[in-house]
Amino acid sequence: MRTPRTVPRNDPAKHAKVNSRHIGLSNPLSEAAISTSLELARRLAVTKQHLAGKTTGSAMDAILSVIRDLGYVQLDPINTVAPSHVLVLWSRVGNFRLSDLDRLLWDEKKLFEHWSHAASIVLTEDYPLHYSLMRRYPESLSKSWGGWRAKARTWLARHTDLRKAILRQLKRGPLRLTEFEEYVPTKRSADGWTSGSDVSAALFHLQMRGEVMVVGHQGNQKIWGLPETFLPSWAERKELTEQEAERAGAERTIRALGTASPSEINIYFLRGRYLNLKKALEHLQKESTRSVGFKSPGSPAKVNDMSMIWTYRSLNRCTRTRGSHGCPCWLPSTI
Repeated sequence: MRTPRTVPRNDPAKHAKVNSRHIGLSNPLSEAAISTSLELARRLAVTKQHLAGKTTGSAMDAILSVIRDLGYVQLDPINTVAPSHVLVLWSRVGNFRLSDLDRLLWDEKKLFEHWSHAASIVLTEDYPLHYSLMRRYPESLSKSWGGWRAKARTWLARHTDLRKAILRQLKRGPLRLTEFEEYVPTKRSADGWTSGSDVSAALFHLQMRGEVMVVGHQGNQKIWGLPETFLPSWAERKELTEQEAERAGAERTIRALGTASPSEINIYFLRGRYLNLKKALEHLQKESTRSVGFKSPGSPAKVNDMSMIWTYRSLNRCTRTRGSHGCPCWLPSTI
């Protein structure tokens, strides 16, 4: 039985055309660049995505290391061979027990489920970043979501009573979708991806706002609860400014991909959450001229005269030891 999706197949965030107009980049940034080869660029991408080298430590440590470096792993209920998140982790960690992942999600709570790039597993230590976007939802959505921001704003305004009812019931304890008092079985939506229920839609919006979250699974059904009763006490509720969140998201994306164009940055990790990506990248560029330490961000580069990209420092030019986030050095590079 397939798990109902909370966002339709024609979700504008998934299918919107992402271009410089959507993310505020009318002209690519330019700067003098050093050169490297396509082979080394490929090595950089493969290494940053944990598709080379051996893992160390326990399987649980390896799972955390992979998700920390990638930023997220995408959830998908389709189980032809294995679910998407299991395949992604297996290809990088090797053999691991599914109970290890469950323990990190539901017992130690070092991971949680959230809508990041799409339905995803993300790090609880990254909660301040996600929380900052939740607090501003739906205003945190960029134009690349199409009309979704306005639709979400309207939907939430029309369903304030349903929101209050859901939160009131969850204060008594976690519930599955079908256990909410307001749930009425309905035909699936025309696209076939959602249950068509107002409760299902409300849970998606409230998850995006950080008011509810997935606290477990029973078979293919999600169990919903409240963040204040589920998250560990060490999870920070610190709210970043819009600019801080966008810079952090862009930096994490460049770290994860090795090289990335502005459009790729927009759709990876914090999909469609950049209201001023150009300004974020300009800030990262400025910071890269002042520091090459662990916190130093990325710099622009040219790829065979095709497009402007942002890159992590080339592997062949780094003499530092690879840490949990990879080489800590950044420099522009022409590939």
